Amino acid sequence: YGHWARQGLHRTHNTRGLDSGCVYGEALSAWWLRSDTIVQVSGQQRPW
Repeated sequence: YGHWARQGLHRTHNTRGLDSGCVYGEALSAWWLRSDTIVQVSGQQRPW
């Protein structure tokens, strides 16, 4: 389903939507597949 920052982090049984809006100052998300772990770091202020 592509990039959908407005929805934020989205997890279902079979999918992971990782676009959590980093470009808008929100968190940056990553998925560690082996352990099915989602890791997030806080975003910074918008650069513009």
